[in-house]
Amino acid sequence: MPAKKTILSGYCAARFFYYLGLLTIGLTILRPAYGLTISDWFFLISLGFAIPKALLERKIKINFPEYMLLGLLLFTIGGVVSSSYSKMPLVSFWGLFKYLYLIVIWFWLGVFLLKEVDQIKTAIIFWTASAAISSFGAIISLFWDGFILGQASFSIRMTGLTEHVNELGGLTGIAMIPAIMMLKCFAKKKWHVGYFMTCLILIFGGLFLSVSMSGAVALLVSLLVWLKISRFKMKDIIFIMFFIILLTVSVFYQEIYQSASFKSRFNEFSNQGLSLETISTRFETYGEALKVINNNPIIGVGLGHDLGLTITGYAVHNIFLLNLFQSGLLGLLGIIIIIIAINLAAYQGINNSISQQEKNIGIALFSSFLSFLILGLVQPIYYNRYEWISAALLIALYSNR
Repeated sequence: MPAKKTILSGYCAARFFYYLGLLTIGLTILRPAYGLTISDWFFLISLGFAIPKALLERKIKINFPEYMLLGLLLFTIGGVVSSSYSKMPLVSFWGLFKYLYLIVIWFWLGVFLLKEVDQIKTAIIFWTASAAISSFGAIISLFWDGFILGQASFSIRMTGLTEHVNELGGLTGIAMIPAIMMLKCFAKKKWHVGYFMTCLILIFGGLFLSVSMSGAVALLVSLLVWLKISRFKMKDIIFIMFFIILLTVSVFYQEIYQSASFKSRFNEFSNQGLSLETISTRFETYGEALKVINNNPIIGVGLGHDLGLTITGYAVHNIFLLNLFQSGLLGLLGIIIIIIAINLAAYQGINNSISQQEKNIGIALFSSFLSFLILGLVQPIYYNRYEWISAALLIALYSNR
């Protein structure tokens, strides 16, 4: 009996720190030690509690979709080969370790701890709360000059409690659909409605203050997919009207308080087209990356932020081209197979849901994952937890079945 209580207490402690990791996943500006975010530290503590329990119960098995394991194998081989021939092999092997920690160990931690649908739902609550907290930081910094060090208010795009405007845009764009789903499907009481509505408004505000076009486009596409898969009904029109009103009001007031706005950025693109500096720089970076790839498509330059920079000084803003550039052809094939495996798991899980609650959560996580993939086409994707969280929760939702 005492042994059973010890096991249960270990589960509770591991799950408690895992939830804390989700609650702080969007606060990437907080790095207490060794360059790790506070969220990373909470996940490591959770892992420290989980591994002894897994060993004791002999549940170390990595219960991932088969094709995902194949993708991981190919990606690892590509990463090892590229790292071996890299100019900075130790840096590259460290980058490979970070990828494997993310997709293998961190994903496994979610599968091990989140065994029930209600636990997945709780995880989404903490994750979306983190996006709301980070967005709240952006709102405060808009009116409080110097609230976030190095960022002036009233004039620029906001980072919130992340380190970059595109991080805030990605964080909020990925978390938006799950936040909407929680309000629509699980707000049973008045205080539930108030809480989820507050989170949703804050996340929406964070996306707008980041003025991230990629985040907005990713959200729009994933929103349409979510409505389509969810079989849109007339009663859902209240959510569409809410967003239209919120969008209109936000665009109007954004130009009053921010010199950078979605309207101004759209006007710049309309006037300058592909010659716009941010777009031309990305195409120039693509071109330089393709030159390196053409010389040796099999072996990449190595993994990690530093090795991912081209001679332009910028990283490749595309998850597929970036992986081909860094980890070679095998690394690219591995990432493609991993992404396909996650999508297949989501497709099969949604079609075979055993309850409406599970189906609602699965559709929202799949739509969120789609938002991540769209962001990955125009942003450099590495191993940030907030980017991969929807994939991790999808695997946890369906692997345990």
